[in-house]
Amino acid sequence: MKILLVEDDLATREEVSDLLETLGHDTVDSDCAEEALQYIRSDGSADLILFDLNMPGTSGLDMIKEVRHTSAQAVSTMPAICMTGSKDAHAVVELLKTGITDFLFKPLRLADLKSSLQKVESEISRVRAQESQAAALNDKLNEKDKLLEELSLELSESQTESVLCLAYAAEYKDLGTGAHLRRISKYAERMAELLGWSEERCSSIALAAPLHDVGKIGIPDTVLNKTGTLTSREFNCLKSHTTLGAEILSASKSPVMRLGAKIAHYHHENYDGTGYPSGLVGSQIPIEAMITAIVDVYDALRTSRPYKEAMDHASAIDTMCNGDERTDVSKFHPELLKTFLHNHHDFGEIYRKNTVADVPPIVLNAVAH
Repeated sequence: MKILLVEDDLATREEVSDLLETLGHDTVDSDCAEEALQYIRSDGSADLILFDLNMPGTSGLDMIKEVRHTSAQAVSTMPAICMTGSKDAHAVVELLKTGITDFLFKPLRLADLKSSLQKVESEISRVRAQESQAAALNDKLNEKDKLLEELSLELSESQTESVLCLAYAAEYKDLGTGAHLRRISKYAERMAELLGWSEERCSSIALAAPLHDVGKIGIPDTVLNKTGTLTSREFNCLKSHTTLGAEILSASKSPVMRLGAKIAHYHHENYDGTGYPSGLVGSQIPIEAMITAIVDVYDALRTSRPYKEAMDHASAIDTMCNGDERTDVSKFHPELLKTFLHNHHDFGEIYRKNTVADVPPIVLNAVAH
């Protein structure tokens, strides 16, 4: 062991140092508590402090109290043996409170010193064995945590990719291109960023928003692609894509899929209560669905359909501001619409950069950047 020997009497210090050397230990000698504390504070290493109780200046008791209050655990828990010729019961009690390892009474005997040091060595070995076991256990737990995280991520990505491919199929059936999915993802993510959401929440809506129309996979082509006005029955059929999408996605335990279910269910609700399927009003509508609704309308205005021509950015923004025969701005969340319009150039740029159709079927990487 390496022992910090603190003894103000030179003869005693030399005698004890010789005894320690005889027992095969290394020593660092100090003649006062102040010097010993300075050594400890300067990251001086030692396995044990062997100290005199009564010293000029800072006493051995005060020195050990200061050691115990050191922030570094290796120092604060360092074993300590007190050497004393005093029979002061109060000092003994106070030293016991500091967790001192042992007492040796002067003049020291080699047998007593050897026995006391063996106690310390045994305790150090026990603590180091416990630390080694704890470290090994911690390593195993970290390996398991890492494996579970990797498996969870792999399952999550696989599940997300599968459902996004389903969303792609639904969108391709409706529009004949997956570019809309990519734009909706990026629009929604940008809106979330503008609202000051966390990075995790922004990423979640970027993945979930493209799932808004997944229920269209169950709507007949004759309804989706009809050029004329839908009959009441056909319109009711079309509206069912909201609840159908929610049913498809809510079966998953994935947080992203569940968010997607919420968006699919409520993205046709209107702020003024005139939407479907539940006729919710204002803050009753999940904000993620209201975000998706606004960006979906913008993208729909920019996209040609069998019944209409595509608009340029300026015309689409004018329609979002003032409405037209098909667009009623009172249906939008007013603060979200304001955020969208104040930053409309961001969304125009997203549209410009994402107008080329995707190459199916791996949608996940495109949606998640």
